[in-house]
Formats: sequence, C-alpha cells, structure tokens
Amino acid sequence: MLNTMFQGIFDTEMTSVISVPEFLLCVGCSLLIGLLFAVMYMYRTRYTKSFVVTLALLSWTADKAFECNR
Repeated sequence: MLNTMFQGIFDTEMTSVISVPEFLLCVGCSLLIGLLFAVMYMYRTRYTKSFVVTLALLSWTADKAFECNR
C-alpha cells in the first residue's frame, strides 16, 4: 500500500521513481548539511535566529529544487 500511495500521475515505466526510504535519506542528509552550515556560521559571529534557521533550511530547499529538475 505504501508503494502505491506515493505514486504520481506522471509515473511511467520510462521514468524512475525514488523510493520513500531513499527520499527520507536525501531529506535527512540535506538537513544535516544545512545544520552543519548553520553551526559553522554561528561560531564566533553575531547572528539572528531567523537567519540561522534560513541557512539551515536553505540546503533542503536547494536539494528539492535540484530534485525537481532531474
């Protein structure tokens, strides 16, 4: 049931669909990279919370934009 739940209307035999565990792994890795960038930015600098959150989520949004263009 989980395999059919995440299938889109454009899924065909000619396109490859990323599985749910692979998708979650990509999201987790991109969030970890973003958190690493945010921690490196926070080290010995003056910062605002909102900019650090933006910096942490930026890698995730870049990953999603790249995934859509594949």
